[in-house]
Amino acid sequence: MKRLTYWLMVATLLSLVVPAPAQASSLSPIALNVVDAYYGDADGDGLNDDVVAIIDMDINVPGFFHVIQYEVYLVLPNGDISFYGAWFITWNPKLRITNYFYNQATEYGNYTIYAYAGFFGDLYPSGFDTVTFDPPGGDNADPPGWGMTVDPRTG
Repeated sequence: MKRLTYWLMVATLLSLVVPAPAQASSLSPIALNVVDAYYGDADGDGLNDDVVAIIDMDINVPGFFHVIQYEVYLVLPNGDISFYGAWFITWNPKLRITNYFYNQATEYGNYTIYAYAGFFGDLYPSGFDTVTFDPPGGDNADPPGWGMTVDPRTG
């Protein structure tokens, strides 16, 4: 009986000293969500040959401000890839980023958007999302381009 009491006491003391494994957080430091992706006339040239991708970003770590590296890729049906990136400083933990891929919806097939975001100095991105969609094809001789707006959002 003494031996059982001894081991119960040791087990109790160890449970107080040895830390329990940390619970994995369900939140990524940066969460990205492709809210919508579609084609249209974003540059006002009268042709529905532009791709618009709307992406919500939630920064899930505390801080007065954050320096974010943002990258977005548009993969065309023929396999060509358009890559664009930006650095920005934000005080708002919730952002809506609207990407404009000008004159790039020019062929039939699936278009894929890849979005990545990470904190300044991080080797790998903290947030990622993707979406694939199929706009009608078109033809345009204008050069491709890109634009972006970043707006704070609530909720």
